Amino acid sequence: MTLLTEMMHRPLDPGYAAEADRRVAAGLTPTPSGRTWRTTVYLLLIGVLVASAGMALRQPKAAVTAEKSALVAQIERRQTEADRTQAQMATWEAEMTRVREQVLAGQAEQGLTDRLRQAELGAAATPVTGPGLAVTVDDARTNTEASADGNPRTSEQDPGRVQSSDLQLVVNGLWEAGAEAVDVNGHRLTSTSAVRFAGEAILVDYRPLTRPYVIHAIGDPQQLRTRFQATEGGRWLDALGREVGIRHDVATQERLVLQGDSGVRLRHATPVPASAIPAAIAKPATSTTTSAKPASTKPASTTTSTKPASTTPSTTEANP
Repeated sequence: MTLLTEMMHRPLDPGYAAEADRRVAAGLTPTPSGRTWRTTVYLLLIGVLVASAGMALRQPKAAVTAEKSALVAQIERRQTEADRTQAQMATWEAEMTRVREQVLAGQAEQGLTDRLRQAELGAAATPVTGPGLAVTVDDARTNTEASADGNPRTSEQDPGRVQSSDLQLVVNGLWEAGAEAVDVNGHRLTSTSAVRFAGEAILVDYRPLTRPYVIHAIGDPQQLRTRFQATEGGRWLDALGREVGIRHDVATQERLVLQGDSGVRLRHATPVPASAIPAAIAKPATSTTTSAKPASTKPASTTTSTKPASTTPSTTEANP
């Protein structure tokens, strides 16, 4: 208590108090006059430095802005080049198809063109048209809290987000229900396609997908719908909708058009004899015929993962 009383009544150290009294007795101010203006200058300098640092952090430097603009321009330029190259490839492929059909029409073996078309159909290399189902899957509107009571995503940090394993189960369920052809957001699935994830993105054959995820399946609409709801994929979608709010819709379609997979490439061919090439197209004998025999017009399941709780697909990766 003595120390507290001393601090309350004599807050200034006795030595400083004696010096102040001496300055007052000499007719000076208790404190040196220069200290006040120096303190003011120091405070102003500190304020300027702090303000400058804040402005530097908030406003990107000119070099950073220029670099970002250069990267954006480069991305746009590369995208334009890729689009132009893809259009040129489509033109060449159409020309190759026309020439190939002309060559095959002159072959002695009958039905070679039909066999080739069946092989392309089985490999999902050509477009197909027909009725079927459109299954739309989307993230939950709001993230829900994970619960241990019947929640199929108890261990997930973001249970309301659609994952690659969910799409795997849906695709496998459609194949199991009797689908003849399937695509995801316009990407045709083949027997070597893979639905996987990279970070938070979902990929189909290395091509990223954007939500909502729309899966088209060609087949008898009513049978597909009934059989799909009884598969593991259909039951899994219902469970996700009830437990974590993931939205989905299954609708029948009278006419669907599924494009061929542009990644399918001819890997084995037999040269056509020069004598069999019509004179109208008697250029270097580059036309070839495939030797693949389609085992089935329906591609095999795109994934082999059967455990809903697993988010890591165990797919067979196709060689690019």
